[in-house]
Amino acid sequence: MASPPRRHRRALVAAVALSVGGVLGAVLLPTFAAPGGPVAGAPRDADAKFRTVGDGSLPETAPRLREPHEPLSAGERGYAFHLAREAMPEQARDLLGEPGGEPVAADLPPLSQRTSDRRVVVALYDYTADELHQLLVDLTHDTVVQQQATQELQLPPTDTETATALELAITAKPILSFVAQYGQVNGAPLLNPGQVSAMGGAWLPDAARPTAEETQVCGQHRCLQLLIALPTGEYLNTQDFVVDLSTRTVIRTGLEEQNNAR
Repeated sequence: MASPPRRHRRALVAAVALSVGGVLGAVLLPTFAAPGGPVAGAPRDADAKFRTVGDGSLPETAPRLREPHEPLSAGERGYAFHLAREAMPEQARDLLGEPGGEPVAADLPPLSQRTSDRRVVVALYDYTADELHQLLVDLTHDTVVQQQATQELQLPPTDTETATALELAITAKPILSFVAQYGQVNGAPLLNPGQVSAMGGAWLPDAARPTAEETQVCGQHRCLQLLIALPTGEYLNTQDFVVDLSTRTVIRTGLEEQNNAR
């Protein structure tokens, strides 16, 4: 796939910020959303990325545990998500409305916080309260050791969140610039997500670059910006909107009008 336009590459790079703080801040994955653009998640190898199988449910029994310093297996990651979701508030929901919160990230704690027990740092997003829950899960004893909830802290989106944002963007009315551009380039309408590829990043408004008033809710809500490409690798224009997953709405940012006015 071809590289995104320069303005998109700058946004991707500028938006990556390292942050620590709070009870679990030092053990949370250090990739947070910064104002003004999407955030790209850290590279994940084939074993590190959790993939659902079968009916997509999380494992409810402990897998064979690896040594404390070994990379997480898919089974360990899934079981850590299961234990974490069991410890979430009763009203917590994931993107699809299921109990327990959206599984966003899971990884080993820093070396200084590892013990002889197998521990995992888990991040779940509660779409009911718009809170990111950070939990330290002990797989050896099937317990949650620490837990805290934080608002206005956004990690890179999951595949499910990115796919949902793309569907909302394609069906938005009036149509967005990238949908119109797709039709112009291909001579056929963009009707479903399978016709393009997409990358998503958590998005916060940039105080130094005014956007539409509606976007100020982003940060409190889970908002995504998308990079959308044709099968040829050509990127479509996605600067004019962000997707608010908390309300399942598409927000016009006003950035396209600003760029055209320059």
